[in-house]
Amino acid sequence: MMARMIQRFGVVAALLMGTAGAARADVLFQIAPDPAATGSDSCLFDLACTNAVNPSSGFAPTYVAQAFSLGSTATLQSASFNTNYQASIYGTAVNWMVLAADGAGGMPGTVLASGLGTNLAATPGATLNAGSVQTVDYRFNTGAVNLLAGADYYLAFQEISADPNDYLSNGVATGGLVQSSDGGTSWTAGYAANGALSVAISLYSDSLVAVPEPASLAVLALGIGALAARRRR
Repeated sequence: MMARMIQRFGVVAALLMGTAGAARADVLFQIAPDPAATGSDSCLFDLACTNAVNPSSGFAPTYVAQAFSLGSTATLQSASFNTNYQASIYGTAVNWMVLAADGAGGMPGTVLASGLGTNLAATPGATLNAGSVQTVDYRFNTGAVNLLAGADYYLAFQEISADPNDYLSNGVATGGLVQSSDGGTSWTAGYAANGALSVAISLYSDSLVAVPEPASLAVLALGIGALAARRRR
């Protein structure tokens, strides 16, 4: 029930806030970032941050998870989360899980799919706080994860980065946020004790398309030129 409420509110809020891509057909679910929450966001979902805050933890496996539900059966192919970026370098990878909300009290339970997203694509967005903060959308492939209409799920993730100053954006939705400090074995309500009710995520029905490297583009251009020259002969 909670995740279904989040699904309805999250999508409507994303459209009202004018979030990029909210009206695209490939968006299965979306919770927009809350611009009023900048400054209260937390970096504890980032392994570098966890280690900086608590060095004795030895990179404790802190996951954050957001509840969601879909209005129709669909196949998830990629997902994204949004941050308020104050770091010197972007995050490079993400540990992720899709879980059923079949744990005690509707908490995450059965892991339906999981992986390491090493092709974490960063898309810079708006600047906040007089240019001192850059919003960044991180997107990663999940492979095909089949999701049922009306079922309650969680997307859980943990950023891997060399810089601790990447802060997960709070969302505009009003619930469904949990965290785990033991790699997903147990879960508690909320995230980082900062009062956040949700975090900004998007789920997509298509895969992240890799952008060709400049060298690859040059080779492609040469090939097209050679083909055109051959046809002129």
